[in-house]
Amino acid sequence: MLLLLSLACSPLPECAEGQYVTAKNTCADLPTTPPVESPDEAPPCVYATPGDRLDLTRGCADGVCVDLTYAELVEAVGEPATCRDGYNDRTVRCYWSDDTVHVYFEDADDDLLPDDEDEVAGVVFVGEDWDGADADGLGVVGMSMACYPEVHGEPDRLEYLDETGAGLPIQYGYDTPHFIVDDRNPFEVPDGVVDGLALYGLE
Repeated sequence: MLLLLSLACSPLPECAEGQYVTAKNTCADLPTTPPVESPDEAPPCVYATPGDRLDLTRGCADGVCVDLTYAELVEAVGEPATCRDGYNDRTVRCYWSDDTVHVYFEDADDDLLPDDEDEVAGVVFVGEDWDGADADGLGVVGMSMACYPEVHGEPDRLEYLDETGAGLPIQYGYDTPHFIVDDRNPFEVPDGVVDGLALYGLE
């Protein structure tokens, strides 16, 4: 007890630059993390095992499709894992596939549940932890951004990390079918690996 009181009453030491005061009133070096820089180009393409969980043409991931109503989705793939507030108080977003696939619905009565007849609001979002693939071996987890142009050709829209239009691509946009490939996780430095997809299907 006396030791605790003496520590509590001790004046704080003056630490050198790059140090901090510990709980024991001593100085210690601040942890340093070397800055992470983005590469100049995406890593070489390695395809996933071809599958049928992703359909870029229709706009589906694990059976969650852009052209379905909520009732049709529940019949096809089951109840969502959870539904949460959307981007405003009149929308709700619902998640499937271990929270890696989500869509928005209108929520006119603001009860955080879509009505059976409500349609998906135009797009299916696929998160960075989704581990499925399409028949060409395209997917998300560990997938190089370089893979999509190899299969679908040059994108209709292309965004680079460098605003001058050079260096690492961070977003591809395709029109037919309509989908977007992203390397823009706001919590990570772009690394040329896919962070997510937005599927619009054949609009």
